[in-house]
Amino acid sequence: MNYKSISTIFLLVLSAWVRGPLHAQSVASLPFATTMSGFAFETQHQPSGDEWQSPQKLSLNKELPKAYFFSFANAEEALGVLPEYSSYYQNLNGTWKFHWVKHPDERPKDFYKETYDVSQWDEVPVPMSWNIYGIQKDGSLKYGVPIYVNQQVIFKHSVQVDDWRGGVMRTPPQDWTTYIYRNEVGSYRRTFEVPDNWSGREVYLNFDGVDFFFLSMD
Repeated sequence: MNYKSISTIFLLVLSAWVRGPLHAQSVASLPFATTMSGFAFETQHQPSGDEWQSPQKLSLNKELPKAYFFSFANAEEALGVLPEYSSYYQNLNGTWKFHWVKHPDERPKDFYKETYDVSQWDEVPVPMSWNIYGIQKDGSLKYGVPIYVNQQVIFKHSVQVDDWRGGVMRTPPQDWTTYIYRNEVGSYRRTFEVPDNWSGREVYLNFDGVDFFFLSMD
């Protein structure tokens, strides 16, 4: 499994559901799924590679929005109310292998492959903010520079219509943080087991608080 993002504070969970009537037909064929600009519901098999600097692309193969609820195996579990009481729920927070680079061209492009060796990668707690977690006792920065949300736009830009189409990799002034840390990439890996009693059920992976990511699962 892998994840690539500008921000890294997230809750990661698996949940198993019984296939419902909505999936009896292709989600992509539903009228609202084909008319919502920027959302690709089951219409694209893999990323094109430019999503990370294409703000007009809002979703790729995610589930349609729905009411927030979890399924339970029986009434006793349901009385617990919270999802962690369900045998169809697994929290993937914890220790993950992690690799950080300051520029997308430096990222390990094949790390999602099962044969890729991540044994020398750091181990980090998830959830975390990698900029903050990387601040060392001597004040050095292991995982980039923390940038507060009240700062002006951090990427090179001009105040003009459609300037965003120029992307985020344009060279900014040398005194900007992003001159060196152009667009950080964090790569995460971990393994986990899907419970046997989930066999025959749809399994969903849920991210909370993620700005941007690609996911690969084997």
